[in-house]
Amino acid sequence: MTDYLSPYHHLMWERGQAKIKSFATTSRAKGTAVTIVLEVSGGSTLSDIRRQCHDVQAEDRKPKAPDKPKAPANPKRGTDLKALPAPPLGLPYFGDEG
Repeated sequence: MTDYLSPYHHLMWERGQAKIKSFATTSRAKGTAVTIVLEVSGGSTLSDIRRQCHDVQAEDRKPKAPDKPKAPANPKRGTDLKALPAPPLGLPYFGDEG
């Protein structure tokens, strides 16, 4: 389904080869699910519809490029801090004697 630049997904079949028997919607937390029951009369039409559904599903599952880089995670409490530079030596300073 990526042969053209349309922003829409399409399921297409020849008239008379398949018809919509029923459809229903179910509301869920993440969105609404639409269930469509098709009655298909030919094997090649069934194959075409299944391929189109597979192509749409595969395209939707492709990882998308991130918009911007993620910020580094904050270190958690109790993590090992050995990666930090050593603190400066606590040597006394007596000034310039010269």
